[in-house]
Amino acid sequence: MNEKTLSALAGLLRYPESDAALRLNGLRSALPAAALRPLEEFEASLAALSLNDRQELHVRTFDWIPDQALEVGWHLFGEDYQRGELMAYLAKQLREHNLDAGIELPDHLTNVLCLMEVWKSEEAGEFESKFLLPALDKLTGALRKAECPYVRLLDAIRETLNEERSTKNNQRANHDLA
Repeated sequence: MNEKTLSALAGLLRYPESDAALRLNGLRSALPAAALRPLEEFEASLAALSLNDRQELHVRTFDWIPDQALEVGWHLFGEDYQRGELMAYLAKQLREHNLDAGIELPDHLTNVLCLMEVWKSEEAGEFESKFLLPALDKLTGALRKAECPYVRLLDAIRETLNEERSTKNNQRANHDLA
């Protein structure tokens, strides 16, 4: 898998700012096979929408309904102080890895996916199991219930994470056998 695959998928979660077609062609070759179908379904569901309609869909999906927010910490902790601790940790990690959070909070899924690419495998694995996957489960459930096309993008992200985890586990097992 291309080391920038998660960042590219994160880019598809950002607010649409151009009328350019979804840039999936280069991404397709870097994705695991299981992620291709949901990503293509996501692409097809947005293909006929104008930029304005895609922007409206994004806002309706992620900004108005709390259960569909893209902030990982919110799904796990709500407004509890633990979310603040998580955001402080993520903000520090973003700075240390020279990643720009832009206008989003540090626990925004787009920022978390970018961090997943730069963290060492142990750190990424721990964060994924403790924070990312439980938050993705909640968000995916809410989007599935709402029949929102973004659920297919989240499915592709999950499949990509699964493939990455499987690859690392196989490498670790092969190393242990050697």
